[in-house]
Parts: sequence; C-alpha cells; structure tokens
Amino acid sequence: MKKKSEKNIQKLELIDKFYKAAKENKKEIFSAIAQNLESPRRKEPKINLSKLEKLNSVVDGDIVIIPGKLLGTGILNKKITIYAGDFSKNASLKLNSKVKKLKDLLTDKIDYKKSKIIK
Repeated sequence: MKKKSEKNIQKLELIDKFYKAAKENKKEIFSAIAQNLESPRRKEPKINLSKLEKLNSVVDGDIVIIPGKLLGTGILNKKITIYAGDFSKNASLKLNSKVKKLKDLLTDKIDYKKSKIIK
C-alpha cells in the first residue's frame, strides 16, 4: 500500500474542512469546492490568467475560486480576487495580493453571491 504524502494529507484535511463548512454555514459553494478537490490530480483545473481575462462571466469585483492551479501565462486586467488551491511563481508575481490560498476562503468574510468557481 502506498504511503500518503504530506501534501495529500493536507488536501484531505482541506476537503473535510470544506464539507464541515458546508454543513455549518449551509452554503452549497463549499460542498461544490470539496467535490472538485476530490477529483484526481490529473483532472484538476489548470487555469491561465489569459483565460480569466477572456471569460465574460468574470467581471470586476468578482471572487474567482479555482480548485486547482493558477498559471501565470497572459495578462489579467480585471480587478478580481482569486482563491486558488495552488499557483505558479509567475502568477503570484503578476498578481501580488490579489491571489489567496483556497484555505483562506474558509476564514475570510466574502460575498458568496459574487463568487464563481472556474474549472
């Protein structure tokens, strides 16, 4: 039997926290994020900044949730806040404080009506 890596254990704990938050807060968005995180790593979304710029459904002031990895290819001119499971160095350098870890979503006070999950 394979030994689980530290990163894998952290991911499983994060999934549990999202399911608990979904029950406590009665917000379906938390359970949707947890379901996306449960998918195999090869099926996790990898989103470029250029894709976020092109999406018409993402407008200024939105909160974008990426249950995968944010990549730094392209330029993002929209004023949005991004929560991602992981992000590349290039993406974090380009966006500075606009990018937050997915676990911060559980503690931050946000308007859930403005949040969108991008796959």
